[in-house]
Amino acid sequence: MIIEIIITSSLLAIMFSLLGLFVILRKMSFIGTGLSHSAFGGAGIGLLLNKDYILSSIIYTAFIGQFIENIETHLSRDSAIGIIFSFSMALGLLSLFLSNSYVNIFSLLMGSLGGINTYLMILVIIMFIVFLFYFAREWKNLYYTSFDPIFSKVKGINNERVERLFLLILSITIVLGMKLVGILLLSSFLIVPPATALLLRKNIHLTMILSILFSLISVWSGIGVSYVYDLPLGVSIVLISILLFTIVFIIRKINKHKI
Repeated sequence: MIIEIIITSSLLAIMFSLLGLFVILRKMSFIGTGLSHSAFGGAGIGLLLNKDYILSSIIYTAFIGQFIENIETHLSRDSAIGIIFSFSMALGLLSLFLSNSYVNIFSLLMGSLGGINTYLMILVIIMFIVFLFYFAREWKNLYYTSFDPIFSKVKGINNERVERLFLLILSITIVLGMKLVGILLLSSFLIVPPATALLLRKNIHLTMILSILFSLISVWSGIGVSYVYDLPLGVSIVLISILLFTIVFIIRKINKHKI
């Protein structure tokens, strides 16, 4: 079980840290909350139908990610996410009520060491391989479209394709992370480590490395704290990531005043 936990958590930390960085740069932070709660709705549907709730959640959340992109022409993104946020939570709760499922709801919401198994590890490894190919090909397109969509169009980049593909990869990764940190804390795990890296104001390559480093430290330390003190895994990981953010923020402020 230890091997499964280390491999799964480390690979998820790397994916979340890099995706989260571009979520921040693209000013899409609220979408992490929307997609994580969509994952709960998808999981509820799977349990109601007595199917694999991870796969049902992946399908549902991926659909929601694309739906958000489509509805933007009629409604602001924040409004669309707010509506989907509420609907998916209600759908998930209703499905769980009707299914009479014995699944550990607390571990879904807050994360649990017991929820990480060989099946999840295999799914995460497959997704990580897909992610490596995706990120190697697309990170520059993500970078250009994040800062200057007009310039990226001039360079011949299809902004809509970049956005849709990013949302698809983000949706699947978020679902796979729900057993690690829990649905309620997924958006924090997505945002806090890259936000900490951005505080240091380095170039994009170094910022990506720092984001991965802060995410891995948060995950490994959180696992240790959760195991020793019998605390919810997601809570431990997120609190440590926020502690790292606070330390970096204070150090940066002190250094700034010294100059």
